[in-house]
Amino acid sequence: MDESSQSPRLSDAAMSAQALLEAGLAAVKRKDYLAAIAQLEAILSLEAEQPIQLKAKMGLVVAYERTGATAAAIALCQSLADSTNRQARQWAQDTLTDLRQRYPLLTIEQGDLGQGDLEQGELEQGELNQSDRVTPPSAAAERSDLAEALTRRFSPPPVQPTPDLSATDAPLPQSIATDSPAPQPEERGSRPVAPLEWRQAGRAQKWGPLGSVDQATLRAVMAGTAIALVLVLRAVCQWLTLLFNQTIARLTFPLDLRPLAIYGDPLLLIILGLAGLFLAVPLLLTQLLKSRYQLQPFTLEAIARHSPEATRVLKRVFGQRRRPVPDLGLLPTSVPMLFTYGSLPSNARIVVSQGLLEQLNDDEIATLYAAEVGHITNYTVAVMAWVALTTQLPYLTYEILAEWGDRQTAPVLYHLARLGSLLSYGLFWLCRAPSLWLSRLRLFYSDRAAAEITGNPNGLARALLKLSLGIAKDVAVRGQTVALLERFELLMPIGVKTALTLGSLYSQAPGEPLLLWDCSNPFCRWLAIPNAHAPLGKRLQSLMRYAQHWHIHPELKLSLAASSPRVFNKETRPFLRQISPYLGTVAGFAIAILLWIFGAVAVKFNWLGFSWMWGDRSLLWGCSLIGFSLGTFCRINQFFPDLVRPHLLVNPALSDLLSHPTDLPIHSQPVRLQGTLLGHQGIAALPGQDLVLKCDSGLIRLHHSSPLGLIGDLLGAIDHPSIWINRSVTVTGWFRRGATPWIDIDTLQLQQGRPLKGGHPIWSTIVASVAALYGCYLIYTGR
Repeated sequence: MDESSQSPRLSDAAMSAQALLEAGLAAVKRKDYLAAIAQLEAILSLEAEQPIQLKAKMGLVVAYERTGATAAAIALCQSLADSTNRQARQWAQDTLTDLRQRYPLLTIEQGDLGQGDLEQGELEQGELNQSDRVTPPSAAAERSDLAEALTRRFSPPPVQPTPDLSATDAPLPQSIATDSPAPQPEERGSRPVAPLEWRQAGRAQKWGPLGSVDQATLRAVMAGTAIALVLVLRAVCQWLTLLFNQTIARLTFPLDLRPLAIYGDPLLLIILGLAGLFLAVPLLLTQLLKSRYQLQPFTLEAIARHSPEATRVLKRVFGQRRRPVPDLGLLPTSVPMLFTYGSLPSNARIVVSQGLLEQLNDDEIATLYAAEVGHITNYTVAVMAWVALTTQLPYLTYEILAEWGDRQTAPVLYHLARLGSLLSYGLFWLCRAPSLWLSRLRLFYSDRAAAEITGNPNGLARALLKLSLGIAKDVAVRGQTVALLERFELLMPIGVKTALTLGSLYSQAPGEPLLLWDCSNPFCRWLAIPNAHAPLGKRLQSLMRYAQHWHIHPELKLSLAASSPRVFNKETRPFLRQISPYLGTVAGFAIAILLWIFGAVAVKFNWLGFSWMWGDRSLLWGCSLIGFSLGTFCRINQFFPDLVRPHLLVNPALSDLLSHPTDLPIHSQPVRLQGTLLGHQGIAALPGQDLVLKCDSGLIRLHHSSPLGLIGDLLGAIDHPSIWINRSVTVTGWFRRGATPWIDIDTLQLQQGRPLKGGHPIWSTIVASVAALYGCYLIYTGR
């Protein structure tokens, strides 16, 4: 009886270990080393067979070394070198010799290891000894399969294609350890000695509601988002239909293709299709997360091991509403993230990552879950998840075409893949654009709801800041932004752009000065319009007001006074010049309307020389384009000042650049910074969405444009910053302070060789000139 009951249990554990091993090796293959560490380390806590344990540890050595945790890799190799398995011992000794040769300055004494590395090494050593002592009966069957893997050297071989590691009997391997340059150990003193200290401000013991909330604005924006998404997709379909009809009309074939032309308004089909997607949101997003990111079921009991308060919050809130607790999910990734999706509160699912559970405290996790509950109770989760699902098809197309194009050797196929990938990524951003206002607005409602549910605005403030720290650290370690963050950014409590620079600086510099711009700049919200998340300083400012309302000490000392722009003073003039292209477009449109009115008067009085103006659409387009051109020329000199030595800052601290609360993007600061270039490689890097400079003081986004803009990026396979990813570069350009800071690249240069020249000023001049000429052409021809 005992044996029969024990056997299934062991079988389930073995199957679980097998699945984790396959997922971990697959993560190693695709260079997602942090996810691989999370999955392979989980194997060590299971009652897995010795071959699986050995392969997991070998994979961990690769992942540790690739993420810069060389000390942990060496410690694990030392423990493997004491194994009773002869092949494992030989492999570990060879690997250890190679690691010591490549990292001669890195010692493995306990004094040089961090406390976290030491505890991890002790844990792995204990588990290793246990696995070596106990050999399951079925281990002999796989011993021969392991022999080749365990005797392979870890030293770098010639560059070769990465082998398929999805099967457990695939040799584990040296090639996966050499598919990218190995990170060198950081110099001593490059990191702050003292760890970040939080004030750990308390929470309210007794608290009441914060007052009534105006839901009308939120409901109106939700409705506007849905309508805007329909109209955007309708415009895209109409443009594609027009392009298709004009193409087949110009083609000469033996057969007449004109009967294939498509006519009619696609509005009804778009509405029906989007309605179907709305109903399928829970199913399709769940399948996507399972197939590409190994989404796993999660339970309240599992949450309680990390945050008992979060479990109590979920039970209490949904118990009061007499609803079941939503489905829960876990993503086995070290990226700290949390989001909710669903079409109705009854089928919503709250998904959390392993990284968030490990990096945040009990009360901080509870406040984030409470914020997700706020999204559910405010019904914003339905609209946002619907938009997020709509963006998945173009993003998936972008990923597939980029991966396929990088494997092509034929120039025609390669450039077709570049074009298709770029257009797909553009459609992804176009589909998400209608939801940006709602995405920013709903965060203030959810933050308020979380504070009212938990009485802990300070805990939520710490949670948001720790999310920024975790995301920035993940980008720095991986060397790029993981696709999961970009695909589901609309649903997350904080975005990559918001977290990048702030998160990389917050542990090194005082936090309040870094948030001063968000809290006090009167044009902050206007400049945040292109972003999916509200400025973090604004949200933290609101949370500190809640703390003040409940008479508790604030976690952050922020100014609680609201900032608002004054009309027509010296503060507004730079902002007006900043938005001059848009003001010029509006002014041109207004002039066209006045000309229409004048044309109507001419028709009334039979002034034939001016009556043509009435109802002429070419005036609207032409005057708007000319106005845009004039507005662009008005700001171009101030937007791109000369990069001369007296005004050029060389390697300034990023915290100093961020410390001016009145700066706007038009206040261009010429800078020159040295650091490591991070981002995607290959065709996936074409949009330049995650081009980042990792310098001594932190991370900063880079914006690169060729002299021909996107056309030049599309056609130029060589002159693109992605060719220098993971290399030390010097960037010269213009630092801009907006809702998220960035640097416009003028030149990008290695230590030797010719620089890569940016063309943003040239491209702006070309666009403005073409807009003016085309506007005049439209007015002249009347088309």
